[in-house]
Amino acid sequence: MNVELLTMIVFFSIIGFFLWRDRKNFEFHTVIFIRRWKRGLEFIDIIIKKHSKLIKFSGYVAIVVGILAGLIGLGILTYSAYKGVPGARLILPTAGGYEYPGPVIPVPFWYWLIAIFIILFVHETMHAIYARAAKVPLKNYGIMLLVLLPIGAFVEPDMKRVQRLKLSKKLSFIAAGSFGNFITGLLFLLLGAILV
Repeated sequence: MNVELLTMIVFFSIIGFFLWRDRKNFEFHTVIFIRRWKRGLEFIDIIIKKHSKLIKFSGYVAIVVGILAGLIGLGILTYSAYKGVPGARLILPTAGGYEYPGPVIPVPFWYWLIAIFIILFVHETMHAIYARAAKVPLKNYGIMLLVLLPIGAFVEPDMKRVQRLKLSKKLSFIAAGSFGNFITGLLFLLLGAILV
């Protein structure tokens, strides 16, 4: 058997075991399974106390980067629609040489899983940091599974408090996740350039 397929089977077996063991704490919505936690949220406040000035400054940078990225993305989609070519493609995991039909970029399963974990961890942690920096309480955080496949993560701030924030803090909170992913991407590109 292909080693990648074998390790995938082991991975999903482990996920299935922990899902069954912790089933009382999961919410089941057809094929979407959700698990929430509160433990560990206090570490967000520790980060904010140590780096409050950097967080405040980077919040303004995040707004600018978010607006520019949005405009560039809109431009790419508009140009692609005009040319009649796909402007965006799904990036999906694959194994055993399987190829998807349509505009899909296949990525080896483990590369995809590691990348998704990093993206989600950074994205949601940044949202949590900027929510707490604006004195917004966090209810909990959690993960989402598509049956046994991890597909998402989230933090749940008090959205009523978010809506009452002044515009700059609200925009910083909204832009924080994508900004964190941009910074992470740049760091990995820099690391790759150094190592290659």
